[in-house]
Amino acid sequence: MHTIGLYVASGLFWEGMINRFKESVVYQLISYFSERYFSVSFHRYEHIPLGPSANRSAQMIILAAVIALIMASVIITVTKARQVRFVRKLLKGECFSTATAKTLAELGEFRSTFLRRELSRGGTLRRCVYCAREDIVEASDAAFENGSATAEVAETADLEKKETAEDPSETAEQKALRMHEKNRLSGEGKLDFTTARFYIPKELKYFADVRFERRGFGWLTVLLTVALSLVGAALICHFLPDFIQLLDNLITMTAPQ
Repeated sequence: MHTIGLYVASGLFWEGMINRFKESVVYQLISYFSERYFSVSFHRYEHIPLGPSANRSAQMIILAAVIALIMASVIITVTKARQVRFVRKLLKGECFSTATAKTLAELGEFRSTFLRRELSRGGTLRRCVYCAREDIVEASDAAFENGSATAEVAETADLEKKETAEDPSETAEQKALRMHEKNRLSGEGKLDFTTARFYIPKELKYFADVRFERRGFGWLTVLLTVALSLVGAALICHFLPDFIQLLDNLITMTAPQ
């Protein structure tokens, strides 16, 4: 009995909220602009039959595309902002080597599930952010010390020595970056974010500073995207029936008599 009462009360509550929203000025404005600028009215075509729900369906598809574009713009802006914040913290903390690298907890970013996902995948951050994975290094050293290293591990170590051999054609900066190659974010393997320490090689300091600069135009881009998307959607809704009419006329002209 109490369950039914709660259900009825909840239903009445949401019904009342919906009715209040429909009576609000915001709803009236949305309805006005939707009917005035975003409605689609197809004609009667000779060769392109459209059902009675075609107008509403076309309108919903166009508006769904606009919403998806705006949401994508917001997600890209938020992603960029968080990446910039993380890189700026590394630069401010002077994390330019494995000795000065810091964990996400030390940088105040451990709770950011978004950032952990980005670092696991590599993504854009892999161009300048490196990870000192001490767990792998310690495991490899322990295996060699205990004499339990397999032939594959030994072969990998020999290959790394060959890769780190000096190349006369390399510049000093390239040689320095090659020493950090094993710490590059490859997106392969699982990172232990409780111990993994991140840094930016000092050779990439200027690149990271320019690439992840705080320009402050992210949300302006979102606003421009919203404005252009709405204008574009209004134009499509207005000219789409005429475009379909043009196609219908072309079919009439090319159809055999």
